[in-house]
Amino acid sequence: MVTVADIAQEAGVSSVTVFNHFPRKEDLFLDRSADAVELLRSAVRDRAPDVDVPASLRDMTLRLVDARHPLSGLNDRSSPFFRTVAASPALVARAREIASDPLSGPRARSSGMPPRWRAPASPSSPSPRR
Repeated sequence: MVTVADIAQEAGVSSVTVFNHFPRKEDLFLDRSADAVELLRSAVRDRAPDVDVPASLRDMTLRLVDARHPLSGLNDRSSPFFRTVAASPALVARAREIASDPLSGPRARSSGMPPRWRAPASPSSPSPRR
């Protein structure tokens, strides 16, 4: 098992520095999640006025597949990554948290995402700033 201390030592930094950039150890492995979220957001946000959301998402997915983009799962380097995630309960749990965050987290409420696309705020969630 690789520890955060091992990673920090290899990078020539302290464990505190690693945690300043990656709140959880799993985030080191899932560091491209923001890229995936941005792909989805841009497919919705930047679509032509006459293109509906499902069609835009389908087109984006087909472009990723055609390019054998790592997030498509068809890139030769993708298989080991997805197998590792699937085999780790901690990585699966964190990936699920990350996947749910764009619709319910504080960043979504301040991101300009239309209210109808957001999950309702939970009682413990901070109110969006206006």
